[in-house]
Amino acid sequence: MVWWMVFAMLLSVSGEKFFIVNLAPHCNRTLYANWDDPKSFAGLIPGKRWVLGIPFVIVDPVLNNGKSIVRDTDVPVNARANFVFALIANPQPDALLILRFTDGSEQKFSLADAVPVITAHPPLYNWHLDMVVIRTGRGTRDEGRVVKAIRVEGADLFALTLSMHSEDELRETLTLLNRRREQWQEEQKIVAQLRELREVLSPLKGRVAALPVPPPDSAQSHPLFSLLSKAGLTEHWILLSPSQLVDENFFTAQRFPVAFYLSGERFYYTVGRQNDAVEAVRKFLRDGGILLVFASQPFPFFYDQSGKPVGNAEAFGLPVRGGWEKPPQGIKLTFHRNPNQNIVPNLSETIPFPTEGDLRWRPIVKPKGHEGIDFVYTPILTLRDDRGNEYGDGAAVLEYRTGDFAAGRLVYVWHTLWQTEAKLPLLTDLLRWIAQTVQERPPIAHTVVYRTQNPLRIDGVLDEPEWQMAEPLELKDIKGRSAPKTFARLLWDDRYLYIAFECSDDDIWATKTQRDDFLWEEEVVEAFIDPDGDGLNYYEFQVNPLGTEIDLLIPDAVEGVKHAKKNAEWNCQGWLSAVKVRGTVNKRDDKDEGWTVEMAIPLSVIAHPQSLAPRPNLSWRLNLYRIDRPKGKEDAPLLLSWSKCVVWFHEPDRFARVTFAGNPYDDDFSLYPDGSDGRPTWMPLIGEWKIQGGIYYGADGGTDGFIALGSKIGFDWWRNYEVTVRFRVLEFGSDWRDGFWLGFRWTDVNNAYSLNFYHGQGGVIHLHKARNGVSTGDDNPLALAKWAPDNEWHKVTVRVEGNRITAWLDGKQLFSVADENFNGVPAIERGAVVISPRRWSQSKGSTKVAIGKVTVRLLD
Repeated sequence: MVWWMVFAMLLSVSGEKFFIVNLAPHCNRTLYANWDDPKSFAGLIPGKRWVLGIPFVIVDPVLNNGKSIVRDTDVPVNARANFVFALIANPQPDALLILRFTDGSEQKFSLADAVPVITAHPPLYNWHLDMVVIRTGRGTRDEGRVVKAIRVEGADLFALTLSMHSEDELRETLTLLNRRREQWQEEQKIVAQLRELREVLSPLKGRVAALPVPPPDSAQSHPLFSLLSKAGLTEHWILLSPSQLVDENFFTAQRFPVAFYLSGERFYYTVGRQNDAVEAVRKFLRDGGILLVFASQPFPFFYDQSGKPVGNAEAFGLPVRGGWEKPPQGIKLTFHRNPNQNIVPNLSETIPFPTEGDLRWRPIVKPKGHEGIDFVYTPILTLRDDRGNEYGDGAAVLEYRTGDFAAGRLVYVWHTLWQTEAKLPLLTDLLRWIAQTVQERPPIAHTVVYRTQNPLRIDGVLDEPEWQMAEPLELKDIKGRSAPKTFARLLWDDRYLYIAFECSDDDIWATKTQRDDFLWEEEVVEAFIDPDGDGLNYYEFQVNPLGTEIDLLIPDAVEGVKHAKKNAEWNCQGWLSAVKVRGTVNKRDDKDEGWTVEMAIPLSVIAHPQSLAPRPNLSWRLNLYRIDRPKGKEDAPLLLSWSKCVVWFHEPDRFARVTFAGNPYDDDFSLYPDGSDGRPTWMPLIGEWKIQGGIYYGADGGTDGFIALGSKIGFDWWRNYEVTVRFRVLEFGSDWRDGFWLGFRWTDVNNAYSLNFYHGQGGVIHLHKARNGVSTGDDNPLALAKWAPDNEWHKVTVRVEGNRITAWLDGKQLFSVADENFNGVPAIERGAVVISPRRWSQSKGSTKVAIGKVTVRLLD
């Protein structure tokens, strides 16, 4: 009854000359809609809609017993029509639409020329509805024939409308449809060529990020994303969320060497902390990431996430200038291809400036500095007029070598160029270029070097627990050959930089035993260290499986080859090293297991001037290497490096960036300069954070949920541990729950325990739990206790072992509870620690806390 009533209403509003066929009683197929499957019809909206001036009704499956599609069955019509319009999908090559007339005749029409008129949104989904139009009249243009029934074979029929309009009356619709057909055919050519790139781009699967776009827009709404999606080139993209963008452990150039800006003019400048998104993009560039700025509007990065004009693209390394709002009159404008570039070789020599679309001109120009030293700027298309005047570049590649964006690469294409004949060569050639560039010159490696609390024994045995917090750094052959597994680790303390190598090796070989022998002629591990990162006067340390050492001071890369004996005259006083061999050295007829090297390099020798001495958030440049010479292939050694080299080891611009950190197990904030926000030992997630005088101050963190969110320390693999925090609440926000919150076994914003110190209700403490979106609340905390809220120093200790949680405040036990699937979800097994100055979003005033010391003791 419902659909017949809707049908009658539609007839009354569609006009006498349109007849919308009610398909509901004849639907025999269900619509597959699954938001997790790009091949489904997720996002298709049922109901009435006008398409190119034609009214249609798409059956709502909710109102029709789940069915909304007609396939391979007759639909009775019994109406006159000059034209039949149908919306179909999934046509087979031989699909037909068959008209049966009351005079017994029938006509068959191929659906091969159906034109897509409704496409999926977001474009991640592949479906589209295609329109087919059939002329039924004979003789005069208004003569209508009575259509008895219509049948679609080999395709899904979604909507059907008959028309008694004349061809002249439908001229605009038919013209638009023909234009759409031409656009579709052109798009299909582009998609076909893009599909040819799938193999070329396969090494980038899962390694391409699209920067988040503030709503109401999205990266998926960019027309280029739609093209790439249809070609199957975005299936393994990551569409970053704002929180992922500013997560230093997630959005890195090493994980995502390529990132796309697909916004118009808006970008997230701030997510949790002021300008944290700007810092994230700058760090991505510093580590050698490639940022492709394919804006859909004239001025990328002009507005922040709230729409406030900022106009500071140069904060992201992009020197885009204002050109004009309208092109100058009386001159002929043409883009000219730079003949000296081979990044986009398939462009025409000249391309006319467009006459339609958004013609606001925003060219890219050279940045400040010395070209060839500070940067390499490669224009691709330069705009000129017929009088020889230049107006800047509409497409260019910018590679930084020094400064805040050193090692970063940016690609800029003026937004309206995508509407010109340059679109296809720009897109295909740039994609080829980034694939080749990432393979040949991937982002430089980066790691955090933690401070060990206790000096390490240099004995070649990595049995100290401190080595667990050092990230294993894998070394790979620079030519891509299969090589034995090799991992290195880094730590530091007040006296030494510690380096360890773990080398798998079934045939350990070395013969050199004299100090400063040329160990690289056999098998060896090496460390090149450049504290100031200028590529000059860097240090080289080598140890072979026999424990023989050589240390060198390299004035520059060329000198490192030509004058090795002179470079080796330098000696690092106090350098310690030890080797542990699992097998026998230089016995080539047996099978070995491997060898381990441990080094301690004195900072007093290599950290000059004193300002280069390690401290939290200071970065050095260094790289780690191994030479392995398999038996019988001694003259073709395997050359392994951590940060990938291009040709050889002595490439200072390819040295990794290492950033020093404090000790995540024992931090009293004494090592940090005033003004530091605690990174990289701490990861500020939200709120304002500053260290002053050895105290860590935080303000206005937290969320409106029951999970601590502020600044994070530690590792996701922590399981059983005891955390102690010395804290003081300086100010409480107005909400009764505002105060100091401590998160533990914190994995992400949906998985953690949280011990919350409230100042309301006379001072209460709640223990909360959140797991995969299921959270406790005010009425069902996991545990609760009392405290006296004040502005004094307190010490809280939380012990979590298995599913038992015990807490103490100022030495007095608060509670001890076991989480036995509390709140219907399992206990949380692992995670780091988060401190939070929680302030509700609607609170008046601020919540401010001071943190004096944090210690973590592992119980495993």
